Amino acid sequence: YALHSMPATAGLPAKDGHVGESSKNIVMPPFMHLALQQISANGVYLLEDGLDIWLWLGRASPAGAISSLFGLNSLDGVDTTQLRVVRNVKDSMNARINAICDAIRDGRSIFQQIHVVRQGEAQDRIFQMRLVEDRAHFPGGQRSYQEFASHMQKLTKLKIPHWW
Repeated sequence: YALHSMPATAGLPAKDGHVGESSKNIVMPPFMHLALQQISANGVYLLEDGLDIWLWLGRASPAGAISSLFGLNSLDGVDTTQLRVVRNVKDSMNARINAICDAIRDGRSIFQQIHVVRQGEAQDRIFQMRLVEDRAHFPGGQRSYQEFASHMQKLTKLKIPHWW
């Protein structure tokens, strides 16, 4: 999810008969393609992989987002692996992002930790490995996950589920 450009209703309870996520009926931001080309250096993104939640911060992330999420003016000199998203109900963006994370976690059998990743740092590569729509090296050449799954389906004549 692109958190820096999410609609004003994202992270709030759904209204007028609309259905949101979780028991609190939270409106989620629009889904994005899981591809690096969709991500910009001036953005803040959230990715959930079933086990963890990844909060990716571009090099040029808005200072207001950094302040809202972490209560800091800057991330200069900060070890992002030690960062935790603060809860500040008086800050609208913070409350909405926490509501989105809570909606994702609701109903899961495990508690999903939030990993903060800054563009260009060591964990950025781990984050990028979760962008399954990018081309990656699979046996037989460079393919996207969809191309690889289709190839394997032809080879094995088995159905491989698609996530989209």
